Amino acid sequence: NASRLGSCSNSRFSNVGLMETYFKYTNDSEGVTESANGIVARCWNSSWWFAPSCRHDPEKCVPLISGGDGWYVDYFMQIAFHHKLPLAIAVGKTSADWKGLCLEHQVAQFWW
Repeated sequence: NASRLGSCSNSRFSNVGLMETYFKYTNDSEGVTESANGIVARCWNSSWWFAPSCRHDPEKCVPLISGGDGWYVDYFMQIAFHHKLPLAIAVGKTSADWKGLCLEHQVAQFWW
């Protein structure tokens, strides 16, 4: 249910510093886009970032749901790029949404 996912514009996906670092080390111009403030993640349906290894066929991506403001999404983007992992990364809209999505669906999740 997409209504339980946060918007990329309200998460670390829109953190210009983090996304500039991602681009600097990957040169993945399809994974980022220019905003009025600088480089941000290019998200599909305002919620999902697809790794290059599955971007052409998102059905082959493994969903990974982060919580909070997008804990470690920039790290997972780097890992997905450099290790060619087929990840689709999103952030739960609320803590309850994040927990619920991770319990109800077969998804990877970030937990500390």
